[in-house]
Order: sequence, then C-alpha cells, then structure tokens
Amino acid sequence: MSEAGTLEYPLPAEGRPLVVQTTVPSADQINALVAVLYQVMLGLGKEEVHEQIAYGLRELIENAVRANRKRQLFREAGLDIASPGDYSKGLALLQEEENAGPAGTDGDGIVEITLDKTPDHLVLRVRNSAEMVEIERARVTQRLSAALLYETFDEVFEQIEDDSESAGLGLVMLGMILRRLGVPEDGLRFSSDGGFTTFEIFMPLNLVSDEESDNFTETLLREIQSIPQIPQNIHSLRELLRHPDVDYPALARLIRKDPALTLEVLRMANSPVYRRSQRIESCEVALSLLGIRGLRGILDTFGARKALEGHYPAKLLDRFWQHSAEIAELAAAIGRQTGAPEDVIEGAYISGLLHDVGRIVLEGRHADTYRALQNFCAQKQASAAAMDGLIAGVNHARIGARMAEHWNLPERLVQSIRYSRAPLSAPPAARECAKLIYLAHAVHHHTRGGHKEHDIGDTVLTSFGMNIPGGLNGLAARVAPAPPPPAAVGD
Repeated sequence: MSEAGTLEYPLPAEGRPLVVQTTVPSADQINALVAVLYQVMLGLGKEEVHEQIAYGLRELIENAVRANRKRQLFREAGLDIASPGDYSKGLALLQEEENAGPAGTDGDGIVEITLDKTPDHLVLRVRNSAEMVEIERARVTQRLSAALLYETFDEVFEQIEDDSESAGLGLVMLGMILRRLGVPEDGLRFSSDGGFTTFEIFMPLNLVSDEESDNFTETLLREIQSIPQIPQNIHSLRELLRHPDVDYPALARLIRKDPALTLEVLRMANSPVYRRSQRIESCEVALSLLGIRGLRGILDTFGARKALEGHYPAKLLDRFWQHSAEIAELAAAIGRQTGAPEDVIEGAYISGLLHDVGRIVLEGRHADTYRALQNFCAQKQASAAAMDGLIAGVNHARIGARMAEHWNLPERLVQSIRYSRAPLSAPPAARECAKLIYLAHAVHHHTRGGHKEHDIGDTVLTSFGMNIPGGLNGLAARVAPAPPPPAAVGD
C-alpha cells in the first residue's frame, strides 16, 4: 500500500514478471494493475495506446472471472456444462444474475494475472481455473476469427446478433483494436487444457500503431475538407490581430457588427477564466481584459462553431458544446488549483472548448454506429475514446487536430487537441494545456461515476509531476461542481 492507502504493485522487468493470483480480483487490484500498465506504456513511449491495451487487460480479467463464476453457478444448479441443453439453461441463469446487479467478490476459482516484459514483447496473461468445454472453445475461436474479418465497428453490429455470451463482443472488439494498433494476428491467443484457460496479449515493443501513422481514408479526408472555413469576418479580425499596434476601439466597432460574436466576447470576459468581481458589459472593457491572446482564442473557437453550424445537426452541436464548456471550465479551474501560468490556463480553456471536435464528425456521419459504441462502452464501463478509431479508422483526437489544421488554427491548439488523450506525448508547447484537459476529463468522469480508465487518476497525477493533496479525490472536491444528470456526450 502507498502512504495514501492506494494499492501499488512493482513494475515488471525482464525476468521479473508481475504476477497477481486471487479468486475475484477487486477493483483496487485491477486499478493497481492498470496503473502499472500505464507506467510501462509511458516507459515504452506508447502512452497513446494505453487506454486500448488497458481495455484488453480488463476484458480478459472480466472474462476469466465470468468463466469461473459460470462453473460455480452450474454446479449449484446441478447442471452439466458439457451438455448443450444444460449449457443454455445455465447461461440463462448467469445472464439473469448479471442483469440483477454487479457480481460479488466471492468465488471458488483462481484468476492469475501476469504482466511481463521480454526482450521483444510486453505480455499480458490472464489464467483461470476453468478448462473450456467444446461449445465455449468454438465460440471463442469464432469471435477471434471474426475480429480478423471486420474492418469497422458498424460491420460488427450488422453481422453479430448472438449476444448470449456477453464476453463475445468484447473479444471481437479487443481483436479489432489490437489489429488496428499493429499487433500481429497471433498477438491475441488462448489455450485451454489441464483444468486451466489462458488468454495472452503479445504486444511487440517496437509496435508502430495506426495512432502514430497517417492513415486517413479518402472518405474521411473529403468529409473534413467539406467542412466550411471559418467565416470571412472572423478571418479578417484574426488578421488584424497580427499587427503589433492593435486599435482596440476600432476592433470593438468591428466586433459589434456581429451580435453573436459580441455576446461571445462578453461571455468570455465574464467567465471564471478571467475572475473579475464586477460584471463586464462593455465590449471595449472586455477586449482590454482579454488582450490579444484571449481574443485570438475567442475568434478561433467562435469561428469553428460558426463553420460547423448547418453542416451537422443542431442537437448534436448543442450537446457537444455543452460538454466541451464543462471540460474547458474544469481545465481552467484545475490550472488555477495547480498554479499553472495564466497563458496555460487560458490555452487549456480554449483548447478544452475544441478538444473533442473530431467527435462531431464521427457522430454526425456515423450516428447509429456511434450510439452503439457508446452503449457498448457504457456496459463495459470503458472509454469510447479508446475505441472510436474503429468507426472511421482514426480516433477523434486526430480527426479534431486535422479539422483545426483545416481552419488554420494555431499550432499549440492543434497539438493540444491531438494529444488531449496522451498529454505526455505532446510537444512541449502544448503539453501543459493537454495535461489540464486530460485531468478535466478525469475529474468529470470521477464525479459522475464514469468509465474505469480514470480510476488510475492518482498514478496519472504522479506521472504529470503534480503533487496534489488528496489526489484525484481531493482535486475533484475542490474544482468540480455538483454533477447534473448524465449527459449523452462524453468519453
């Protein structure tokens, strides 16, 4: 245990694997294992694919626990798991139990989890004390074969209708994720004999994944190119700000010609980012407070919003902007709590407003598929961001960065969007902003009971070099407002 009472495991090394053996792994144990995995992935320079590999580890552990529980339930019901008729009855009992609520922590089987490093591979191994019967072996083989056939998430939902084994779709997704990351076909394997079943992920240490390569399809590139440019009046104002001697009264007169932009300038000037006790109602006063840097940020975000209007459904945009505003405000609040410089706080706020803009393309053009992905991730308590690359071949962060480039937005903003899920991989100029956005998501999900990946928030804080009293819990208590009902947009 750490001083704060958080369970910690040592990092694996060549010849010294990390092995955890238990009956039903607790949430603390699983989070501690994922925290170790995060540190290992950082050390390998693979931060960008951590969420995907962590999903794989959680999926294999969940399947192992379920397999053991299945046998326990069959024994209690007097059913023969090798009998096809009894198998269907027992599976129905298991589903009924799972639908009733979370599984308990008692079990009579063994689950052994190993994280190992060889000279060439990172190995994740999950072993449980239940040898597969023929029907299980056939289903797993079918799922792993299916993962090699499907290219996109919507193909999976069109073709796979049998959900009697909840582990099935999870394995297909895992196989597709690993293939997309560049893991060879035999990188996900299983064996079952001698009373045990073992699943293994073999990730090459020299992995060059799709996250690191430019694999935008022509269809996706055309979609991005079809998005309108930032309106001309916004572009003209941005050009005016390039001059060293800015005439603020003249600038205010130009801004007032656009009522919506005027409201946005006043809204920003009165936001918590600028922390003024008296309400500001004059455009000139607002501009003097915001300065060139702040006004540039407003023009960038406002211009992007105007460009997207009419190109995607209004309801989608409204939900997206509401979610983005929450993240942006949290990022700024965290920046103040952690003593970040003002330009970083301001940059994180602006970046926060646009960091998930790539999701608009995914949801706007693949609405049914994206909704199915969100439902799947909600059931798994997994991050949709870890899997949304399966929809169009590229994750939403990279799509958003390409959109920002399409609009000629500043490079720091482009990179903050690009690395909002992997801030330590960001270029130095964007790294601090990306950290704040990442932590804003962590706090957002932490306070709303979101997906499991942010359960390692304290490890992330340490990796970010942030010593915050109370860790993520303490940070959330200081910056997060009371949570509203769960929103439809989120990752």
